[in-house]
Amino acid sequence: INLWMGDSASVSTCHKDYYENLYGVVRGAKHFTLYPGSSVPFLYPRQYKARQYKKVDGSWQIVPLVAADCQPEQNQEEETRPWISVDPNKPDLDQFPLYSHASPMRVTVKAGELLYLPSMWYHQVEQSDDTIAVNYWYDMMFDGRYATQSLMDKLVQSTDSILRSQKDERASD
Repeated sequence: INLWMGDSASVSTCHKDYYENLYGVVRGAKHFTLYPGSSVPFLYPRQYKARQYKKVDGSWQIVPLVAADCQPEQNQEEETRPWISVDPNKPDLDQFPLYSHASPMRVTVKAGELLYLPSMWYHQVEQSDDTIAVNYWYDMMFDGRYATQSLMDKLVQSTDSILRSQKDERASD
């Protein structure tokens, strides 16, 4: 069980979780922008370098996240995570033209209400005032839905790689 507290400045990026999610609001309201997994071709997922807050020499800093099993003397590679490039609140349709085909669902969950958020649905979460919420993640079933989403993710990655290499070739001509 997780406890979430925030105000209007608290806005998540658009992402997906590999857990089934029950999300309840205790005070205030949470605003969800939701996309089913089939929307992935329109959301421009990219690999981003993972970062973490870490206390370094007495002060908190944002530092690269490296594989936990690496020893300091080993060559530590930075971890990456797939993340969504488009900001649902301000989509740049010149940079991300396929986003115009996405069909976001907007849901507001108020105090005393509960939202079931299926695993692997992309979502962005924000609130308009001081809000307290709790959620419970539980394991998803790795069934046909997972296989279908994995296939779509691979197809989008392959297509993106091909398009980027064609763009690079045209730029070098």
